[in-house]
Amino acid sequence: MVEYLQTIVRPFLKEPEALKILHTIDERGALLTMTVSKADMGRIIGREGAHMKKIREIMSLYGLFHDAKISVVLTEPDGSRSNSDYKLITN
Repeated sequence: MVEYLQTIVRPFLKEPEALKILHTIDERGALLTMTVSKADMGRIIGREGAHMKKIREIMSLYGLFHDAKISVVLTEPDGSRSNSDYKLITN
């Protein structure tokens, strides 16, 4: 499962060696938590989240064929900005 996700994601990345996938299983199914380099975040997410939506869709279909519920989550890499780093500007 992890290898399949790696195969899908690596072609998008400029720094494929930074790809880390954590695989956890609980009562709701399998959770694949993906971390990429800060420079590759936009490439993985895609315009309006299109790439990430398709990655999740492909992995869901993979799960259907292997009798598993699979969820994919993309986490922010260390050192990237969080929402709290941005200031709200009001007029």
